[in-house]
Amino acid sequence: MSDNRDWQADIILLRKIPHSFADLENILYNIAPYWMHEAEKWRVEAFKQHPTQDAYDAACAALQKHRERANEAEAREQKLKELVSEVLGDTDSLYYLNPEKTQRLVEGFASIYPKEAAE
Repeated sequence: MSDNRDWQADIILLRKIPHSFADLENILYNIAPYWMHEAEKWRVEAFKQHPTQDAYDAACAALQKHRERANEAEAREQKLKELVSEVLGDTDSLYYLNPEKTQRLVEGFASIYPKEAAE
């Protein structure tokens, strides 16, 4: 296959009725494969620039799932901050926690990070 073909010249040739085996052979072995190859390259490039609706929908669904997971993580982080602030109060060390506060911290962790989600 040559690297460059003249589209207009090929169209003119294809519109003519082949008069010889050489014309038919030129169409089958030179023109058709070249333009089929070019069409495939254009199709691939078009899909890179303008994906199909299915690809767009899949990307949107993945993005939505990612947003939901991010929102859930942010909500857990906020609950964790509130729990630690509530349990620690004025104290800045876990060393001074009494058993009731320790139990509240354990229960809070269990509610924020349930075992089912961890498995």
